[in-house]
Amino acid sequence: MDIRHTAFWRDIEGIFQEQSGSGRGWEADNANHSRLCSYAQFMDRLGNSLRRARRNNEYVLLILLQFAQAQHERCSGGVDAVDPGELLVCRLSSCIRASDSLCQLGQGRFAMLLEDVREPSAAPMVIEKLNATLLGHPRVERRSGQAQPHLGVSLFPAADLPPGQIWLHAEAALEQAMALGPGCYSMSPAVTGQTAMERFELSTDLYKGYRNDEFEVVYQPIVGFSGKRVQAFEALLRWQHPERGCLPPRVFLPLLEESGLIIPVGERLLNRACRMASRLRDEGAASFRVCVNISARQLVDRGFLLTVLDALYDTGLAPQALQLEFSETVLTNESQLLGRLLPELKSTGVKLAVDQFGTSKAPLAELLSLPLNLIKLDRSLVKGLLDDAVSQAIVSGTVALAGSAGMAVAAVGVEQQLQGEVLEKLGCCEGQGRHYAYPVPAAEVGTTMNP
Repeated sequence: MDIRHTAFWRDIEGIFQEQSGSGRGWEADNANHSRLCSYAQFMDRLGNSLRRARRNNEYVLLILLQFAQAQHERCSGGVDAVDPGELLVCRLSSCIRASDSLCQLGQGRFAMLLEDVREPSAAPMVIEKLNATLLGHPRVERRSGQAQPHLGVSLFPAADLPPGQIWLHAEAALEQAMALGPGCYSMSPAVTGQTAMERFELSTDLYKGYRNDEFEVVYQPIVGFSGKRVQAFEALLRWQHPERGCLPPRVFLPLLEESGLIIPVGERLLNRACRMASRLRDEGAASFRVCVNISARQLVDRGFLLTVLDALYDTGLAPQALQLEFSETVLTNESQLLGRLLPELKSTGVKLAVDQFGTSKAPLAELLSLPLNLIKLDRSLVKGLLDDAVSQAIVSGTVALAGSAGMAVAAVGVEQQLQGEVLEKLGCCEGQGRHYAYPVPAAEVGTTMNP
């Protein structure tokens, strides 16, 4: 829905450092294009920004854009009352902040300088915003008259290079993008350290992965201890990267969170999980539910409640068959927000659970005051359950207190039969882990159901 995509783009501002004394946002600056600077001014700002970035351990983003001359004139308006390129400058200016710089180099070429960039993931975000602004909303059919620029991108600092050589890196990236065709971009990153380089490369692939539907959902069965029957499935996200293969969540979920792309990706996951659950319930599995993890970034999005309601309505899934899970850390950090949101979710009929219990110092009393249905013990507690008296005491005490509040207790990370037996004796109702079943694709979920 448009409201959620709007919120997603609005979150881009949060990736950058706050500009002290600015008092202005993108919207206010769109009315004034005085920061369209000369080449000499632009290079001077580039040199200064690199020195500050190296001193403050931040990043600088340099983008070169090349339009075909015919496209440049066409997207500039073609109206006598408007100066050539002014409308295009306005559209480009809407993609950057008041503190950033824009230079018109002539013959359909522009340069952008974005300073004080906090995370490398800002690079693909800005590129996506440029494409969305120049080409229109991805759900709207693109007209042939819309501009399709080539983009060459460099992210610094990392190597101690002078501004002139940094410019050459961006020029080389632009040439590569022009060889790929209209609307393409190329990056020439120079980021210190292999880990930072890998993070940057993955962050540049996130948006292509989302557009190409590379994020898949697998489902891990959850078994009830009493009858040893499958009672639920947890929907888990995987990234089928075209070059790196299947990537686990720990690799890409932080990048999705930083970029804000977790909002549309999470919406897609929720819809697919509800559709799968609705199909299985229609086939006769009416007693089980599907569990979906919700991140902090999704919670603070204003369209989250509407996202849940839309997923239930569009798929026809009964609310009680959906369980939304929030990590213990999220419940602690977003307690004020959840104090308002959880009762609304509970009133719809969906189940609510706290996940990864035992990983933070959140008081159990605070969790018990929330309208939750289930507490899921973290795998760290389950791992030490057989030979650690402290873990056993925590599990036993949690079960007793949760029961007094009308909540059940489950466990994740069960890898041995004996762990499951101990959890059952301590009063836990469900378990999931490799001892019972590995995650499976949606097409194989039916084969894991009870006979």
